[in-house]
Amino acid sequence: MLCLVGALRMNVLAEEGIVFHVKNQAGKAGDQVTVPVELHSGEQVGGFDIKVYYDPESMEFQELQKGELIREDGLFDYNHKTDEAAVKIVYVVSDTVAADGTIANLVFKLKRDCESLPIGMGLKEVIDGSEEGNAVAGQVTGTDPVYQEQAERRVVEENPAAQENLAEAQGEGVGEEIQEEEGQEQGQGEEIQEKGVQEEEAGQKNKGDMEESGSEGTEKKKNNNIGFVLIGTAVIAGLVIWWRKSRKN
Repeated sequence: MLCLVGALRMNVLAEEGIVFHVKNQAGKAGDQVTVPVELHSGEQVGGFDIKVYYDPESMEFQELQKGELIREDGLFDYNHKTDEAAVKIVYVVSDTVAADGTIANLVFKLKRDCESLPIGMGLKEVIDGSEEGNAVAGQVTGTDPVYQEQAERRVVEENPAAQENLAEAQGEGVGEEIQEEEGQEQGQGEEIQEKGVQEEEAGQKNKGDMEESGSEGTEKKKNNNIGFVLIGTAVIAGLVIWWRKSRKN
């Protein structure tokens, strides 16, 4: 059923921005099909973490073949998750990825006739070519529209931080949110410190010491929370920063 849905409503390749394109196609039961996953970008891309979802009732994953876009001096890895019917692909370079090319060729064996392959793609994280590895927005084309909607829901469910990347595409930068949160934390710390000084001057030393101890615990907890957020939203960014520094040294 999914093989027939969306055959006439397939996404078209965009002309601008960062586009991850799947070359969809038709096939008959028993056929082995090769599905190229391509990158077309008018912007600098330093790395990405993407996931290709497919319908296991219609397709059976066979293998992944690296495309010509993947360089030997980059960090490339993939993982086929049978229980999720998904292929996770991660790629990071020390400078920028080529603007156009094939990331990988995914080989499937069809279990039924398909006029349009039931494939969707989720963009967990895409970063630019700067040293900081800032998150940037990307889009997906060529997938089955109905299955693409399912894929986008799944990637957000599996990785809530992906919702922040989506918010950035809508003009709400993740970096600005984190910076604002850090500023609030700093302001709270200054207020607590000022309060402690006032209490000490008023002769309430014991009470001030207790509050200072409590505030330190709160600060540690808050700092840990910030660290967790950064780890959750910038794994690839952190990896590319480390990679680029190691390449320079």
